[in-house]
Amino acid sequence: MTFSLSVGSKFACIAIEGVSVASSLEEPLDLGNGLWALDRPPFEVDDVWKQSLGSLQAEDYSRSNLLLFAVGASERPQVPDDENKALEATVNFLFYGLLLHGIPTLGHGLILQGANETGAVDVRSISTLQTHFPHYDVIPATVGAQALRGAAATGNGIGKIFEGVDGRSAPMGGPQDFRRLRRGFGALIRAIREQYWDSRLHQFVRSLDALIMLKPGEGQKKFAYRGQTFIGASEESYNLLRSLYILRNYTEHMNDWEPALVECSDPIRTFSLRSFQAEILAFDVYQRVLKDDALREHFRNDESITRFWDSTDDKIREIWGAPVDLAQRVNKRYNPVHGWL
Repeated sequence: MTFSLSVGSKFACIAIEGVSVASSLEEPLDLGNGLWALDRPPFEVDDVWKQSLGSLQAEDYSRSNLLLFAVGASERPQVPDDENKALEATVNFLFYGLLLHGIPTLGHGLILQGANETGAVDVRSISTLQTHFPHYDVIPATVGAQALRGAAATGNGIGKIFEGVDGRSAPMGGPQDFRRLRRGFGALIRAIREQYWDSRLHQFVRSLDALIMLKPGEGQKKFAYRGQTFIGASEESYNLLRSLYILRNYTEHMNDWEPALVECSDPIRTFSLRSFQAEILAFDVYQRVLKDDALREHFRNDESITRFWDSTDDKIREIWGAPVDLAQRVNKRYNPVHGWL
């Protein structure tokens, strides 16, 4: 498959270096709807680009081994306008959709906007991609075609919940529809911008809390009961979910977390594991809701979420589908060798 920017098109691009990319990603991957993924820059960095980017950023771009593009035709390729903003939002949604499939190794990243007005590709704006961190005790995910196709579907769902929301009001304001889902998604993104286990776990559990929607005072027991919808009903699942919520509370109230794990033989390793379990669980939950239009309708607003959780357990399981095998997903990548951060 050949990637090119035709005359009269605009683009937004996220270019990242040092990404753990699968060797199979050797050709430009067409993800549909103007989205593309490449493992090398499609354009040479000439003197014009160096002038636009600056020498250091031009070098960063040249070293990029994962480039995500959103491309669209325009009747005004020379004019920076809402089309450019929409393309940048779309490529951001693709990027976050990818992270929800597992965080790879990520180096320095750039966000570029540009156009092909007369036959030459020009960069019109450039900014630095905010840093996102994989869990330090985890084998980083590898970016391949399957994850990228899933990312496109997830990113499409992200776009739907942010429809009608501008940058000033997201995720707290905007339309009432999906407002709670946007808040939860915002907590999830804050989690992967954190390095430390306690801060990551805190935000991942908050993202789940947004969809479980507890009333004041219901707390850990209701969270653990409802959360079994996602990972399967068992005493082990209940105790794990309760542990996640308790650790979240310790961090929320700025307390030392060690008393919550006093009975564990290796509290540091256990906390590291709990942080990654919360990550995998949150990623799976949000992937499902974002990819599935019918399922997402049950989380459109507080009234629909209440109806979902007020249904019988059998009905809830029927709507949600098979629970994730959390232990299998975690054990596949958990590798506690880095120590405490």
